[in-house]
Amino acid sequence: MKTPWAPRICTLKRNSRFLGLSLMDDLENAIGKCVLYRTTLSYGEPDRRVFLAMPFDAAKIFEEPFGLQLIESNVLRVIVFDPSEEEIVKWIP
Repeated sequence: MKTPWAPRICTLKRNSRFLGLSLMDDLENAIGKCVLYRTTLSYGEPDRRVFLAMPFDAAKIFEEPFGLQLIESNVLRVIVFDPSEEEIVKWIP
């Protein structure tokens, strides 16, 4: 059921503290959740877009070939934020 007052963008935000064994561990879990939420939302609200919000220090992975491939293959859309300033510093659609 579509809610007319809901924003057109749905944001999935991961806690800025990493709890896994490594950054790759955390990224694997976050990507899995993004794909799950995106797939689930696509049935009832296909116009919604899911973004993974990541602190800027962890988002450096998207400057590497592996991270760029995730973005270019449309696996992820990312919002990079500064946790100390509580502001968005970059959108990676």
